Amino acid sequence: MGTRRQVESAMCIFELTIGEVIRLPESIRAKVMMLYSRRENRREFRILEQSLPRDVKQEIISWLEMNTEPDDILWELKSNRMNADRFQSERFGFT
Repeated sequence: MGTRRQVESAMCIFELTIGEVIRLPESIRAKVMMLYSRRENRREFRILEQSLPRDVKQEIISWLEMNTEPDDILWELKSNRMNADRFQSERFGFT
């Protein structure tokens, strides 16, 4: 098994399935763009899905900021998809 490396900078677009963790009645899918630079200590999320209400977009961004690390996201992605309701962060010990 390979060793896990730290990501220095990244820009990725992925499809996020989210619902339960932000208390939505059912899961939704949203395209998310993440910009990250370790050197500049900068991490930014943008929801690219235009059809979602602003408050839902903000809930998604808040959840991503509070519960994920860039390394976790990039290593968790499979085919550029992530399921927030099943996400496991090494940093926070989620299961």
